[in-house]
Amino acid sequence: MIEAINSAEDKRAQREEAIRLRKEKLEEEQRIQDEQFKRKLNRENELAVNDLQDMKNRVLEMQVESAYDRGKAFQERMLRSGHNNQEINEMMSQLEGKMQRVEDLLVDDKDR
Repeated sequence: MIEAINSAEDKRAQREEAIRLRKEKLEEEQRIQDEQFKRKLNRENELAVNDLQDMKNRVLEMQVESAYDRGKAFQERMLRSGHNNQEINEMMSQLEGKMQRVEDLLVDDKDR
C-alpha cells in the first residue's frame, strides 16, 4: 500500500516536473520569438530612417542645383542688361562659394 502511494507521488512529481519543463521551454521559445521580432522591427525602422535621410539629401541636392541654375540665369540677364564682366564674375564667385559651403555642410551631415 505504501509502495502504491509512493509510486503515485512519484508519478505526480514527474508530471509536475514535465509540466514545469514544458512551461520553461515555451517561455524560452516566446522570448526568442519576441527578440527576433524586435530585431526585425529595428532593422526595418533603420532602413526607413536611412531611406528618409537619402530622400532629404536628394531634395537638398536638387535645391543646390536649382540655385546654381538660377544664378547662371541671373548672370546671363545681367550681361544682357549691360553690367560689366568683373562685377558679374565677383557675384558669381560669391554665389559659387556659398553653394560650395552648403554642399560641404551636406556632405559633413551625411557623413555624420
